[in-house]
Amino acid sequence: MLRLFFSSIWVIVAISFISVTTPTWVSGQTADAIRRGQLSFNEGVSLASKGDAAMAIAKFTEAIAFTPDWHLPYLNRGVMRMSVGQPVEAEEDADKALSLIRPDLPSAKVYSALAYQVKGSARQQRGENSIALDFFTKAVELDPKNPKILNSLGTALRVLGKLEEALNAHNKSIEMNSTVSMFYVNRSYVLEKLGKSDDAFKDLNKAISLNQNDATAYYTRGAMRMRVSLYSEALTDLDKAIQLNSNTSGYFHARGLCHYNLKNYEDAVKDQTRAVELDPKNVRAFSDRAIIHAAMKNLKLAVEDLRTAIAIAKNSSVLRYNLAYFLYQSGEYEASIQILTEVITNHPNWKAPYMLRSNGYIKQGMQAKARADRAKLAAIASDVKPTGEQYTIFNIDVAALDEAVN
Repeated sequence: MLRLFFSSIWVIVAISFISVTTPTWVSGQTADAIRRGQLSFNEGVSLASKGDAAMAIAKFTEAIAFTPDWHLPYLNRGVMRMSVGQPVEAEEDADKALSLIRPDLPSAKVYSALAYQVKGSARQQRGENSIALDFFTKAVELDPKNPKILNSLGTALRVLGKLEEALNAHNKSIEMNSTVSMFYVNRSYVLEKLGKSDDAFKDLNKAISLNQNDATAYYTRGAMRMRVSLYSEALTDLDKAIQLNSNTSGYFHARGLCHYNLKNYEDAVKDQTRAVELDPKNVRAFSDRAIIHAAMKNLKLAVEDLRTAIAIAKNSSVLRYNLAYFLYQSGEYEASIQILTEVITNHPNWKAPYMLRSNGYIKQGMQAKARADRAKLAAIASDVKPTGEQYTIFNIDVAALDEAVN
């Protein structure tokens, strides 16, 4: 069975919003403005605690209008902006809060640590992981007893491949607070990477026992079960994750892969379709739906999906190679050869494109060019595939050089 790659790198962070206090340190504002600013702030906190991020952001913005020199509305608005995927705006709020936090405040270090956690999470969401690590490290220095910040530090270390350090950070966060399901979910990623799958499953079971409504825990356990080919059990977990949270593209993508491996192709297509409806830039869902279409002998739809995926991931050589593969399977040899020539130009020591192109040349009756590609193949000492891409690469059956032209 064709193996589909499935990414397990999910960054799960928790950032606490602040729910205090009379802003007695605000200067230059009338008593009425301060009162109204605090009222809006408190309403924002209440909305945030209920999960209404959009309205919470609006209320924190009101509080800022009344009390523009008060750091807490900026901090909380930054936290909420992170929760709705606005990392640039969140970091701007964190920077503004840092500029307003007075060093003589009793909780100045705690507030500053939260601001750096927001900044780190914002950079992490934008893929700037080394910068994120620096911000999380600064946050821990300022507030070393905050388990959520240690958890954030652990995720940053894990993404950068510093697994032992990541495990240490997650262990500390759990020692400080052993009741947060997300801490166990994040540690499970590290344990699996370290080859400790049994311990990883124990962490996920613990997470679910702590919070039976934690969709991420079910999703993560389902993904891990898929990686050890426990597809039926994985499907149960992924069904539960989607039942709890039906608006996450990645959950449907994962379940689509599970259906694919169970040969439930129609359900697999439905799930990948829902994944791209929820996230039109989910390249992997388009790419994997193409593979499912091909398994259903619908190469036209497979080609369409790969063209869409390439339009999103413009620099992907693997997706171009896959497109050439499906064009070859469709009998469009000239188009396949053209794409493969581009791929070979960018990756002259990758063997698979030469093999596929040589087959295409044979189908076109171009035996000399086919022999030239086979000669290049023989001269490649080490197969160098594109790095940083985890899309499927298809194995090519070697056609005989003297095969008759169809």
